[in-house]
Amino acid sequence: MRSYADRLILGRLTEMEAAMRLGELADSLSSHGLGLAAVRALLASNPERFAYHDRRWIPAARIEGDGRPLAEAIRLTV
Repeated sequence: MRSYADRLILGRLTEMEAAMRLGELADSLSSHGLGLAAVRALLASNPERFAYHDRRWIPAARIEGDGRPLAEAIRLTV
């Protein structure tokens, strides 16, 4: 269940072009049974997948791979 919820959140975070408020993210995932408290807990408890940067949540790979997207993609694949 945790992995599924993480994938749903990652999907929404990667689809967004601008910063999305946490409430908006939770609203977009409410049809999957994830509320604001659950989204907040999932984001905060998985630093390998999510990072809080510039006052917004983003996929951690964007921080780790900053300036080296190909190297980061290879590292994640291997």
